[in-house]
Amino acid sequence: MRVYPEFLKNLPGVQASDSMGYRIEALRVYLETQLGDNAFITAYQHLNNLQNDDEDNVIEGVVGPKKMKFVPLIHHLIVCEDSYYTN
Repeated sequence: MRVYPEFLKNLPGVQASDSMGYRIEALRVYLETQLGDNAFITAYQHLNNLQNDDEDNVIEGVVGPKKMKFVPLIHHLIVCEDSYYTN
């Protein structure tokens, strides 16, 4: 997955002049707000350590079917963090 910095400009409270680190944190806060802390942390940890193909079944059980739309954002957060913090 490629990191698109423009994507992180559309988050609530984020401005064009904000650093990438701030934008990544804004995405994390947004996801925690939308999913709840426990569901976000569980889904994040599972996706970050994913080693099997049952991703959708496990994640849906954690976040619920109505909030599955946030799973791609969690993936994007992980990629952004890996890209930003390893440079």
